[in-house]
Amino acid sequence: MILDLVRKLKARPDELPVLGDGSQQKAYLHVTDLVDAMLQARQALPDKRLILNLGPVDAGVSVKWIAEQVAARVAPGATIRYGTGNRGWTGDVPRFRYSVARLTATGWAPRLDSRGAILRAVDEIARQEGC
Repeated sequence: MILDLVRKLKARPDELPVLGDGSQQKAYLHVTDLVDAMLQARQALPDKRLILNLGPVDAGVSVKWIAEQVAARVAPGATIRYGTGNRGWTGDVPRFRYSVARLTATGWAPRLDSRGAILRAVDEIARQEGC
């Protein structure tokens, strides 16, 4: 999603169209924490077929907040234009929550919460895209 928003702003710096009304809220994990979680799970859990959720321990952030962070970093003067409804695309869910208790019981915890993960990713992707 972040790459898409950055590229939309690069193509048209005055306006950022966003799917849905921006109220969708999800938890996000930075890729570095994801890799750490996978390695921790592999080492700490003896049953390699065990199914568990990997993610942050917070409630997440809204699409509106993410769009605002991307615009502030890439094109501060841009107008954010939201769609309608609390779903961005077919199959999207307005809120998504899951338990990461099985993984955190191994002692793993993400270094970044959803906000930190998004802010770091926005900066990394913006730099990658030359912004």
